[in-house]
Amino acid sequence: MDLGLKNKVALVAAASRGLGRAVAEELAAAGAKLVLCSRNAENINNTANEITEATGAEVFPSPADVSKADEVARLVQSGIEKFAFQRRRTRAQRFAKHERAALGPHS
Repeated sequence: MDLGLKNKVALVAAASRGLGRAVAEELAAAGAKLVLCSRNAENINNTANEITEATGAEVFPSPADVSKADEVARLVQSGIEKFAFQRRRTRAQRFAKHERAALGPHS
């Protein structure tokens, strides 16, 4: 089944193992480019390499703790820069802004 994900970009958090990794593997198999994050740099780099080897997908790993607004903003911005978004930049930046708002000033 074609999900229409070829050359689309997906950001998957907690992607180094478990459900996050399974989602990343399926998105890659469907043709998506991936921005993956996990708190552990070594784990997310290994996962990215394994997914690329298995599927040929373009994968950008980035260590990030999504409970921290500044790290979410950095992750989104890195993904934008990696995959050279133009039209979607505003949408991604809005996502980061809303994520910061949801986490509140104490994060």
